[in-house]
Amino acid sequence: MVTNNGGSLVSQALVQLAKGKGLVTVSLVAPGNGPAWNEIAPHLTALGASLVLSEEEAGTHEYKKSLADFKGAVLGLNASGGRAAMLVARSLAHGATLVSYGTASRRTPAIAAPLDIFTASGLTLQGFNLETALKAQSKSTRDKDISATASSIASSSIKLLVARESFLDFQQALKRAIAPGTERPVVLVF
Repeated sequence: MVTNNGGSLVSQALVQLAKGKGLVTVSLVAPGNGPAWNEIAPHLTALGASLVLSEEEAGTHEYKKSLADFKGAVLGLNASGGRAAMLVARSLAHGATLVSYGTASRRTPAIAAPLDIFTASGLTLQGFNLETALKAQSKSTRDKDISATASSIASSSIKLLVARESFLDFQQALKRAIAPGTERPVVLVF
């Protein structure tokens, strides 16, 4: 499995779920330098990512050689669109599937690519929208899934690199969450 937007909470959780299933994961992270990179690369590796690279590194010949060691990824997960989506698509084995999923903006990332990337490689392009998937579930199933996920995070069986702020310091937490350059999502602790 190859993911872009590797530093996101979704990608962090996916790496851990994939490791639990015995799957190999490659995480592509932007921008590839600075404090965020210095924290997220070792964090993803500790969580079980087989390979963590900056998007710049993913465009190199060495990266393509590294992928050969993994026998070709059959699943790509795209949260970013654009160049990052093409890096994931180019990382996939013949006949693989690229799934684009909605972001916090509730818009699915755009993919503008030469058609031969999909036709020559036999790639399948799929879309996934969590809101739509949740609406298709019964309320009891949805509540059970949300509760199980929250419990996994609370018990640290799923570890996420976040900034924890006390709910009692809500104003401080809000300032931190909306400050330019915030590198970790802010989570309120009750």
